[in-house]
Amino acid sequence: MMPAVQASQDLTLIEAHGGNLYVHSNIIASLFVRPHKNVMRDIDTLIENGTLPRHTITKHPVLAVVPIDQVTAIARHQHIHNAISTASWHLRHGRVEQATGRILSAARHLKYACSEAANEGRA
Repeated sequence: MMPAVQASQDLTLIEAHGGNLYVHSNIIASLFVRPHKNVMRDIDTLIENGTLPRHTITKHPVLAVVPIDQVTAIARHQHIHNAISTASWHLRHGRVEQATGRILSAARHLKYACSEAANEGRA
């Protein structure tokens, strides 16, 4: 694979191969400030439920290589998960207004995900 965009000599952000762009799961984890194992688990979940096509993702034991056009589904999933986790934390600390905002954000992104699934014939 030929590097397309690099942050430094050691870190390739996006790779080009066969006319397509790819991003590694560890980069996705860094962007969302999430543990890499959570991103890998979410990629597996998205493959199992049909959101991400299995044949387009290269899985290694400690890394996944994801086509750039499929990062949106992972990003939406991460946003929904983060919003629900943050809302739960706010509720435990009596911050109902902040929790409500996070839940509404999660609901909005869940609605977008459902619309995308319906448009792609997965709903």
